[in-house]
Amino acid sequence: YENLVTQLNEVVFQTDADLRWTYLSPAWADLTGRSPHNELGQDSAICVDSKDAANWRAALQSIFDCSLEYVRREIRLRPPGLGERWVEVSAQASFSSEGLVVGVTGLLTDITEKRLRANALAAERAQLEIV
Repeated sequence: YENLVTQLNEVVFQTDADLRWTYLSPAWADLTGRSPHNELGQDSAICVDSKDAANWRAALQSIFDCSLEYVRREIRLRPPGLGERWVEVSAQASFSSEGLVVGVTGLLTDITEKRLRANALAAERAQLEIV
């Protein structure tokens, strides 16, 4: 599966129970400009925009609390030097062989262009309503 994962544009990720990165696919470098290998063991909120950090943690924590089986959210990343990036987070629990939640596994899909187009369209609509 490693060959398949390395070909994806989406970031495949895994965290431990403390929400630290334990796996980041190579697409992480394209999205953030940061080496996936250097991020391992770091807090998964390291590049999350401060406006969305609480949302990020709450979404992932809800998986540990078993209040949600699956999470899908849109959040902003702010990697140094790259500006704001929007991603869709799709995540679910990772389980031990005993059935305990030991981490989170998921995908980060870059939706920056989609968000920019939606914002431009909304601004255009607002201008038309003024006229």
